[in-house]
Amino acid sequence: MSIKERLIGAKEMNGKDNAGYGGRRKMKSQAIYRKAFYLWGKPSQILMGVEEMSELMKELMKAMRGKENKEAIAEEIADVQIMVEQLELIFDCKDDVALFKIKKLERLEGMVNVKE
Repeated sequence: MSIKERLIGAKEMNGKDNAGYGGRRKMKSQAIYRKAFYLWGKPSQILMGVEEMSELMKELMKAMRGKENKEAIAEEIADVQIMVEQLELIFDCKDDVALFKIKKLERLEGMVNVKE
C-alpha cells in the first residue's frame, strides 16, 4: 500500500471516529484550543508548547538517572500531545504531519527489518 493510500485510509478512519463520541470530544478540544488562541494568542501557545516539551525532557532525564517517575512522564506526555494538537491547528499542518508520520514509520520499519 502506498503512502498516499495509507494517508487516505487514515483520513477515512478519522472520519469514522468523528461520527461517535471521539468526534465530539475532538470537536470540543478544538473549540478549547481556539479559545486559548483567542485569550492568550498563538505566539503564547507556541511558547507554551516549547515549555511543555522541555518539562517532558526534564522528566525523561530524571528517569534516565534512575528516578521512578512514570506518572510525571505520563502527565508531561499528555501536556505535549495537547500542545502538538494546538500546533497542528496554528500552522494548519495536520495532513502534512500525518503524511510525514507515515513516511517516517515506513523508514523506521525498514531500519528495524534490516537489523533482524
